[in-house]
Amino acid sequence: MSYQVLLTIFSSCFGFVSALWFGIGALLMGPSKIIKTSDDSWDANPGMAEALISQSAEYLAGGALLALSFVFQILSTQASIDVIRCGGPFLGSPWVIALVGIFFGFVISYPIFLLRRSNLRRRVSAQKPGTSLV
Repeated sequence: MSYQVLLTIFSSCFGFVSALWFGIGALLMGPSKIIKTSDDSWDANPGMAEALISQSAEYLAGGALLALSFVFQILSTQASIDVIRCGGPFLGSPWVIALVGIFFGFVISYPIFLLRRSNLRRRVSAQKPGTSLV
C-alpha cells in the first residue's frame, strides 16, 4: 500500500465520521426539542419551528450524501486503473460525468430531505396542538 492510498483512506474515514456527526445531530433534533426551542409564547420567533424542521432535514440529507461520497472515495483507492470506454468523447467527458453525478446526488438526497421534513412536521403538529406547519 502506498502512502497516498493510506492517507486517502484515513481522510475518507475522518470525513465519513464527520458526515455521521451531521446525520446524528439532525436525527436527534426531534419534535420535543423543536417545540422547546421554538417556544412562541412571547411571539419572538413565529417561524422558528419550521426553520428547525428544515435545518434538520437538510443536515440529514447532506450528511447521508456526504457519507456516501466518502464510501466512494474509499472504494476508489481499490478500483482498477483500466480506462473506461463509454459512448465516445462526449459521454466520457468529465463534465458530462460530473453533471450526471450531481443529478444522481439530488435524486438520492432529495427524497431523504422530503421524508424527514414531512415526518418532523407531522410529529411536531401532533405534539403541539394548534400548530399548522406548511
